[in-house]
Amino acid sequence: MAFSRSISRIGTRREDWTENAPYVAGVIAAAGTLVLSVSAPANLVLPALSVLLLGLAFVLAVVVRGRSGRHGQAGWYVSAALTFIGFGAALLTDPEQVLPLLEGARREP
Repeated sequence: MAFSRSISRIGTRREDWTENAPYVAGVIAAAGTLVLSVSAPANLVLPALSVLLLGLAFVLAVVVRGRSGRHGQAGWYVSAALTFIGFGAALLTDPEQVLPLLEGARREP
């Protein structure tokens, strides 16, 4: 049976890395959701996930910025996908559940 390209070369093309970038970002978001759903209160999972994903996207963009190689373009795509998912999580957040966290403890004069 003949293959169109060598098995040892699968995953070495630039297109392979950039095509898989949304899946990599989805796996990172799913892992973050799993960790936060176990460790954070239920009403703070989406805001915390948003902050986590946007922070990871920023760090990845900074790391990829100075790197120009075969996988640099895929890093930009993963960073963009993480940003998109993070903004989506922020838009799904119910503000009434997060307001007590932002207001802090109410003080009586």
